[in-house]
Amino acid sequence: MLLAKSGGGRDSTTNGATVMPAHLGSVVSTPLEKLGSALFFASTSFSIIFVNKALLASTAHGFFGFPSFFAVAACQFLFTSLVLYTLKLAGRVQITDPSLDVLKVMGPLASIGLINVLCGLGGTQKISLPMFTVLRRFSIPMTMGLEWLLLGVVASKQVQFSVFLMVAGAVLAGMADLSFNLVGYLFILFNNVCTALNGVVMKRTLTASPNISRMAVLYYNSLFG
Repeated sequence: MLLAKSGGGRDSTTNGATVMPAHLGSVVSTPLEKLGSALFFASTSFSIIFVNKALLASTAHGFFGFPSFFAVAACQFLFTSLVLYTLKLAGRVQITDPSLDVLKVMGPLASIGLINVLCGLGGTQKISLPMFTVLRRFSIPMTMGLEWLLLGVVASKQVQFSVFLMVAGAVLAGMADLSFNLVGYLFILFNNVCTALNGVVMKRTLTASPNISRMAVLYYNSLFG
């Protein structure tokens, strides 16, 4: 069995020492590496939003006016799958071979990931970037709430206050562009819910299934998508 009891979402301990799966706890990053990872993540996320908007927006507001976000999602999934499979063949990444147990574990996560990507691209196409930024910030408190409900993890007061400031700042920044598009708002609502679910379910999957790595999750999410 791939899935093992995870102790209600908390790491098991042996003689007072925390025991983590090898793919989760084998690397200790320096503060500089953590900062670099955060900056890289922020820059790529920022770039992806603008590239998707330029691709999907109408010709009056974007560069290309590509009509179908389904096609964009399919291209992203196909490219990601091919790159990861090539890296697996080259021995650069470890991806668990497909099996019935893997399919059972990855099925729900892949479904959530597919809906998440489609709703995100649909929302990007339908609403302006300022409102997209405002609405997407609400996925963070949603994630914190689901972590508390499903994993028993409670964020510290400092983290809660930081999230409040982040959401409040995004709302203030977007108040000058209070455009309303019901379809776009619904897309982002489901995008936020799926983002929160995806984060919590992925954390539970990686903790409870030592045979499945982060690269395997990304690969099967893209492959099933």
